[in-house]
Amino acid sequence: MDPESGDRSPPGPVPPDQWASDQWAPGQWESGKWAPPDPAAAFGDRTPFPGSPAPAHPVAVGPRRRTGRGCGLIALVVTLAVLVGVVVAGWVAFRSVRSSFPTARDAPATQVGAVDRPVTVDYDGAQLRITVSGGQAQPGGGWDDDTGEPTLIVSTTIERIDDGPSSVHIPFIDWSFTPDGGGPAVDIDIISGFEPDLTSVTLGSGDIVTGYLPFDTGATGGRMALAGSGYQDPSLATWDLTAVPAAPVPGTAGVAGQPQIGRPPFTITLDAATWTDQAGSGAWKPPAGGSFLVADFTVTSTGDDSSTWVHDSPFVFVPAGGAPVAVAPPDTVSSARSFATVTAGGSAPLRAVFDVAAGPGSLELRDAAGRTMIGWHIA
Repeated sequence: MDPESGDRSPPGPVPPDQWASDQWAPGQWESGKWAPPDPAAAFGDRTPFPGSPAPAHPVAVGPRRRTGRGCGLIALVVTLAVLVGVVVAGWVAFRSVRSSFPTARDAPATQVGAVDRPVTVDYDGAQLRITVSGGQAQPGGGWDDDTGEPTLIVSTTIERIDDGPSSVHIPFIDWSFTPDGGGPAVDIDIISGFEPDLTSVTLGSGDIVTGYLPFDTGATGGRMALAGSGYQDPSLATWDLTAVPAAPVPGTAGVAGQPQIGRPPFTITLDAATWTDQAGSGAWKPPAGGSFLVADFTVTSTGDDSSTWVHDSPFVFVPAGGAPVAVAPPDTVSSARSFATVTAGGSAPLRAVFDVAAGPGSLELRDAAGRTMIGWHIA
């Protein structure tokens, strides 16, 4: 800048052959003109590189701005203060939220239940009275299930005894069974086929349900538990159980029998079993085996919620020392009474006809997997 002319434009660029190290030193005004400082005094020895020509004139460079250390320190302090405030606020919020949940130390002690002894628990704001009637080790699934692994079913009654206005739901994930001898807990089998099914129930005030809790295990002993609703809470209640293996039931003519294997929701009574010919059986053609065995039954529902349909096909006759014989096909005899539909304690007749030679044997009702549920001796 030239003070005399008023020109405020910066000095023009200096050709490379006129560069010198002292052109970067701060200068000063003397008598209205730019006077460069002594390079040695300003920056130490600034001798040009050997062979560099002497500059024709210096380049004026204004004083450099220096970053104030005070401003940086203030910014650092402010940043640290903000971070500390955020941490403190987060900790206070965490403590507040955490205090709103029950801790394991505040949770009630686990109730220890026993077979046929009611236990009362506080579950998700509701009071439940739970009675376990015992366990049964099943060789498979429900009576009309032709697949599946062994299942432990626990007969249970759950009653809602408080008068709360809202319903309470008990999902299957809150039940578990830990077999004796160690090993992980097993879950409920949600498609076991055993009815009534308690794998997931909803109860209003005063409601009561009775049915089965089916666990996917072949174990006959262990501990069943109902989990609490709080994180890391102990179980609300536990039951030590020894299950009874399900076995075929020996039937008696004229007496209603409840099958144990498969646990079908009905009883069945053998009213009569008669050896007869074509005329006596109402068959459309003579028996190929020499005789007909006509078995008349009464099926009575033990369920409350759904209808049960029972066909004649699950019945077989096993001659002494022989192979099982299925019911005669529909083109042999009338099918007017070959099935029964029952519900809510109702009863219905059922007839099964076998084309087989007369002789002693066993008349059997089998599940869908071919296991004998109940059998009657036939002379």
